[in-house]
Order: sequence, then structure tokens, then C-alpha cells
Amino acid sequence: MAGFVVDESREMSGAVRRTFGKLREYIDTATAAVTAIVYKRRGVGTTAQRNALTGMTVGDEFFDTTLGRQYVWTGTWTLIGGRMPRVNVGRTVAQSVPSGTPTIIGWDSESFDTDSMHDNVTLFTRLIVPAGLTGRWRVEAQVGFAANATGTRAVWITVNGVSTRWTQSENPVNSASAGVGLYTSRELMLNAGDYVELVGFQSSGINIGVVTSTTSDFFAATYMGPQ
Repeated sequence: MAGFVVDESREMSGAVRRTFGKLREYIDTATAAVTAIVYKRRGVGTTAQRNALTGMTVGDEFFDTTLGRQYVWTGTWTLIGGRMPRVNVGRTVAQSVPSGTPTIIGWDSESFDTDSMHDNVTLFTRLIVPAGLTGRWRVEAQVGFAANATGTRAVWITVNGVSTRWTQSENPVNSASAGVGLYTSRELMLNAGDYVELVGFQSSGINIGVVTSTTSDFFAATYMGPQ
């Protein structure tokens, strides 16, 4: 049409600007993604440095050099690897178990206790899940009963004082001269503040001691992970 001129250079420069603008958005998005990946792979420092971090996103990981533990951010720091929390306790004296009466076993010594889960004096029958360690725990125990030829011997694990027997080991006896050693174990989903105990039982008709010399008696728990 006469008198009408299309400015192709202006139209082209506008298209180029739009193209470069989109490219810039893609670059910024990719840079942010790479930065996040690098952070997840390289988060390393002390407990104090981990506790001081801000701006985490779900999935960020951090290796705590103070504790030797690997954490992932899930809204809070969740333990997923490294030196897992664990406790192993024993007994230095025999404990009498009445016939026909389920009896909670006490523990007055510690082989190790990484996160203060047991006390040798206060609530010494319990292994208590610490704050921040809700998840899957492996609980195991071994005890020995003094020699007696009558009845059966049994042990089982309970949670929070409830009578449910999460795992049980039972053995009839037929020797008046040999003691009986029993072992039991179970993986349990436990919440922070939950506690486990070991119950002993015997049906000899008289009191029998859970002794320290028949077996290497112990009660132990190990954190396996958040699920």
C-alpha cells in the first residue's frame, strides 16, 4: 500500500529480545537447580553449623562432622546414615524372678549409650527413644536363668509398659544342673519418648534368678532409620 512502510528491523529486534528473555529464564532456572544439587551433595559441618542453617528445602542433606551422621531436611533434620544411635546395657547382679509372674528385667551397667537412652539408677529397666529419633529400631536381648529342671523360661519385649509381646523366646527345661539362655529380637517403629523393656518369665514353682554368669546378658537397641 502506498505510504505504508513495515519496519522489519524493529519487529526482528523485539523477537530477539523476547527470545533472549526466555533463554535468560531457562538459564536462571537451571542455575538454581544446579546450585541446589551442589548444596545437597556438599552440606558438611559441625552440629552448631547445622543448627544455624536457614533457608533449607526438603531433600537438602548435611553431614554432621561432630556426630559423624548424615541428615536430610524434611521440615526438620532427619537422621539417615552414619554413626547411628545405639545403646547396649547389662547387669552386674542377679535378679530374682518369681514363678508364674512376668517380671521386668533391670539393667545397672552400660557397654555404650550414644544418646542417653538409659540410666543405671532412674528407670533402669527402660531404653528410651530420644527426641528427633522417631523411626525404625532394632531391639534385642539375651538373658540367662539359673538351673532348675521344672517348667519353662521365656522373655519378651514390650513397648511403653503395654502387655503386648512384640517378640518372645521360650524354652522348656529338663536339666537341674544347666541354666537356660534365651535370645530375642525385633524391629519396631517407635516414636520419640517411647520406651522398651524386657520381661522375664519362669514357671518352676519357686523363685529363680536371672543370673549374669549363664550368658553374656544384654539389652540393646539400634536406630535403623526414619522408616
